[in-house]
Amino acid sequence: MAGHLNPFITKLKKDLTCTICKRFFNGPTTLSCLHSFCSKCLIDWNKTCKEGRQRFSCPICKKPIDGSGIDMSKPRISFYLESLITLVSSIEGKSKQGSQPPECKCCALDHKSHNKVSILEETKSIKQTLRQDMKELNKVVEKYNQEKEKIRESMATIQSHFESAKKSVRGVAETAFKLIMDHENEMIKVLNEKERMQKSECLRLQGKINSELQNVSEIQLQYQCLLENDVSLEIIEKQNFLQKKCNTILDKEAMLQKKPMLKRGNVTVDYVTNPEVMQSLQNIGKLVETKPLDPSRCTIEALKEVRNGYFNELEFEIVTRDCDGEVCCVTGNFEIRIIDQEGDEIEKNAAISEEKGKYRAVVTYRAEKKSPCEIQVNIGGKRIKNSPQIVNMK
Repeated sequence: MAGHLNPFITKLKKDLTCTICKRFFNGPTTLSCLHSFCSKCLIDWNKTCKEGRQRFSCPICKKPIDGSGIDMSKPRISFYLESLITLVSSIEGKSKQGSQPPECKCCALDHKSHNKVSILEETKSIKQTLRQDMKELNKVVEKYNQEKEKIRESMATIQSHFESAKKSVRGVAETAFKLIMDHENEMIKVLNEKERMQKSECLRLQGKINSELQNVSEIQLQYQCLLENDVSLEIIEKQNFLQKKCNTILDKEAMLQKKPMLKRGNVTVDYVTNPEVMQSLQNIGKLVETKPLDPSRCTIEALKEVRNGYFNELEFEIVTRDCDGEVCCVTGNFEIRIIDQEGDEIEKNAAISEEKGKYRAVVTYRAEKKSPCEIQVNIGGKRIKNSPQIVNMK
């Protein structure tokens, strides 16, 4: 059988030979161009390239090799090629032994002075050891999987907490924005009304002035007609009438000098900000880092006996803890359920009060049957450590 493998072994040995040192690969490393070399040969080749101020490239195809992310002082070993080298060495070793009897490397005799055991027994013993090792390895895998699950749950919790914080920030921002917009609308409304009233007053005064100017123009025209008239009697008759009108207009003008028609103190409006409000807007809120709640560390404690009567009552404490086991306050919602033996949920009324991370729960319910039931407590949709608790109805 070994003879049939010789051509295959010969070709494989050629493929597993380094083209630099012409020997079997020693710590084989494969480049991105898929050519492989001894790790030491590549290190020496890299030094040669640097000394010649040349870019590191494959010794066979001369393709430049991107060195980003690669430490050429410690090339990555190809375990696949190392396995092939081990396989070839093993096959060659068996081929050389052929039909020669096994020889002890210690004494090269027939092992009379050694403790001997059959190959089947030794194989059985080794398999037993391997099975035991496999069990231990399975335990390691199980522990790693448990840690992975914890990390996954932690990531979900982190995402939930951060989404909740983002929602709070958006809620505060939206509320503040609404208040600012309401304030803007109210101020603009007041300003528009004041502007309308003052403009209306200006238009009224402007109309009044235009009317007075019209009267003055009419009198001026009458004066001009008299000045151009040569009939003395008509001038004398109209002079007194026009003089009275002129005096009336002059009296009004004298009053305007003392008291102008437009009250200048009411024509401007300024908007003054509240410094305290502006300061508070700069400090609406802040981020506070807290350790996430760990439902697997939270417990039901001090569960009191059921008090019989028309209504049953349970009293117990829920101690909430963070991921380090420290007592903390809860940001999530409690869910308390009472389940009877048939798996049906019993209607109840739960009241919860908080004091320093301990939550006192008083649950009132009416049980139709005198049988054991479960008290389940969830926080944020996750069951806590020692939930459920069994309560025996008397």
